[in-house]
Amino acid sequence: MQMNKTLKINPAFFFSILIGYFSVSLALFFVFWIKWFISTPLVLGLMFVNIYLIRSFFNFFECDLIKLKTLLLLFIITLFSLFLVGIGGVFEQKYDLYNRTIISSQLVFFDQPLVDPLNSKLYFSYYIGYFIIPAFVTKLLGFEFFLIVDFITNTFLLFSILILFYFRGKNFGFIIYLLPSGIYWLLERYVFAINSGFRYFNFLNVLAHGPQQIFPSLFGLIYLITLPKEIIQKSIIFVFGILFFWSPFSVLGIGIIYLWDGIHLSLKSINFTNVFGFICIILLVLFFSGKQSSIEFYIVNIMIFTM
Repeated sequence: MQMNKTLKINPAFFFSILIGYFSVSLALFFVFWIKWFISTPLVLGLMFVNIYLIRSFFNFFECDLIKLKTLLLLFIITLFSLFLVGIGGVFEQKYDLYNRTIISSQLVFFDQPLVDPLNSKLYFSYYIGYFIIPAFVTKLLGFEFFLIVDFITNTFLLFSILILFYFRGKNFGFIIYLLPSGIYWLLERYVFAINSGFRYFNFLNVLAHGPQQIFPSLFGLIYLITLPKEIIQKSIIFVFGILFFWSPFSVLGIGIIYLWDGIHLSLKSINFTNVFGFICIILLVLFFSGKQSSIEFYIVNIMIFTM
C-alpha cells in the first residue's frame, strides 16, 4: 500500500458521526431516565434535529483530499495518547480509572435509572454522557469487555476530533497546542515525580482524568472555529444542550469563547433546533440540581423523571 496515496474525505462525515454520538448518549438518558410519554417526543426531536444538522454539514462541506500517511499519523497520535494515560488498561491510570470503573459498573450491572433501594429518591448521578454508551454496549457483551469497549469508543472520539482539527488548518499546527503541555505532564509524572499544579492544565492530563470534559470541549471548539456563522447561530443552543450532558463546565467554557468570538444570538437563533436544545438544558439542570456527591443526588420532586 502506497503511503502517499490520497483519499477523498468529507469533514461533514465526522461532524455528523460526532453530533450523532453525543445525541445517542442523550437519547439513552431520555429513554431510561424520563417517563416514556415525555421521552418519546424528545427522542423524535433529537432525530429530527440530527437530520437537519447532517444536511447542513453536507451542504456546507465538500470532499477534501488527505494523504493516507496523514491519517495513519493521526491514528498513531490517538493511540499513543490513549495508551499513555491508561485508557484501555495497557498502562496504569491510578485512581481515575478505578472511579470510572465504579460508575460504569453501576450502569452495567443495575437497571436504569439507578435508585437507592432504601430511598426511592436517591438516584445515581454523574455527568454520565461519557459513560452511557460504553456502559450499554458492555451490558450487552459482558463486563469483561469493559476496557476494550472503553478503548474503542475513546479512539473513535479522539481520532474523529483530531481529523477535524487537521482539516481546519490543513496541517499539524494544532499539535503545537496539544503536545507541549502533554510532554510537561509526562516529565512531571514519570521523570520528576512532582506535581507543580501546571499538570492540571494540559491535554494529556485532562484526557487521563477528565475525558468526559475534554471531548465536548474539543468538539465545541472545532464546531465554533470551523462552521459558518449561519449554521452556528441556528444550532449553538442545541450543541450546548447535548454537550451539557457530558460536562456542564465545558459548555460554560465554550460559551465564553462563543461570546468572545462575537457570534451572538439573533432572531435566526430562534428555531426548533435551538428551542429543543434549550429544553434539553432545562431537563438536565433539573437532573443535576439536587446533586449530593459525585455519584448520587436527590432528584427534584417532580413527575418528569422515572421513579
